[in-house]
Amino acid sequence: MDVVAVVVSSGLRSGPVTANDLDALAGVPMVTRSVRGLVVSEVAQRVVVLCPAERRQDVAQALSGLPVSVLVPDDVPGAVWCPSPAAQPTERPGRGEATPIVVVHDACRPLAPLSLVNEVVSAVAAGHPVAVPVLPCSDTVKRVSPDGLVVGTVDRSSLRVVQTPQAFRADVADAVLRAIAAGVSPERAYTA
Repeated sequence: MDVVAVVVSSGLRSGPVTANDLDALAGVPMVTRSVRGLVVSEVAQRVVVLCPAERRQDVAQALSGLPVSVLVPDDVPGAVWCPSPAAQPTERPGRGEATPIVVVHDACRPLAPLSLVNEVVSAVAAGHPVAVPVLPCSDTVKRVSPDGLVVGTVDRSSLRVVQTPQAFRADVADAVLRAIAAGVSPERAYTA
């Protein structure tokens, strides 16, 4: 099974950045921890980090010595997400044919368990086009008026929190990663 992992740098997000993947967690940058986790998992044959051009040197330095490619969105041709050009499907494969899988992970989530990577990849390998881990929403969510006043509480029983790593069939991943490169967060890219 061909699997490539794409780690998304915090600098690619549009809007306010609440965490910097170069910030240290127990002395190690979060992006380094995220990439190490994917390398240790041995699920992916290739790991790519997408970051803004102005942060490329700093991100590459943080990842020095790790088997990873550091790219900026402008470096990325059409289907670089696939591990090999021969593995890039032009249409959905039939039963029994291997489909390349792309794992997308947020660099600011360095403590995601390795088992989660295996679970999302296994789900896509089993035939699902997308596997996205979700958790029930435990926070109180408020509805506000256009002028910012709280007007009600949202029933959270049907709400879920989306997280990474997420896995995609390669033909689905291309559109998702283009959305991420345009500034959409990994959690929202598959709906963009």
